[in-house]
Amino acid sequence: MGYSFGEKLTNAISMCFQNYENVVVVGYDCPLLTKLDLIAAKESLVDGINVVGADENGGAYLIGLTRDCWNPECFQQLAWKSNSLYSDLISVYFKNVSLRISQSKIDVNSTQDLFSLVATSHLKGYILALLNLAQVAIVRSTNRTIISSRGVFPDLQFRGPPIL
Repeated sequence: MGYSFGEKLTNAISMCFQNYENVVVVGYDCPLLTKLDLIAAKESLVDGINVVGADENGGAYLIGLTRDCWNPECFQQLAWKSNSLYSDLISVYFKNVSLRISQSKIDVNSTQDLFSLVATSHLKGYILALLNLAQVAIVRSTNRTIISSRGVFPDLQFRGPPIL
């Protein structure tokens, strides 16, 4: 519910806080995010310490919030989808609360980010294989058909990121 990204995210987190004491928000575009990162965020939140992880473009790939620090009005007004989000989180939103800063990671928002990931990642072979597959397949978003060198698969369902 909502119109802007910030409004939608704020509403989703508010709904989570109806049933939970802590919430961890992660982006789907940070392939180097690991299970250990999520466990560390959970442990910090249990100790009452909020968490934020910066991406290398000035955004955030992980935001861990305790119910005590939840301020939906302030959160919604942050510079979402901008290169100043991380600094706004640190200087505005988390200004007077306990905070742990996670290691920065590469967020893939552009072709250049993807090349940076390939250059610095131990997943280089995996990423290059995915890029090779992307050259073979053309995705038509209007009818969700994938045309590849192996034929047309109109019933192929797209899946979201893995659930832990």
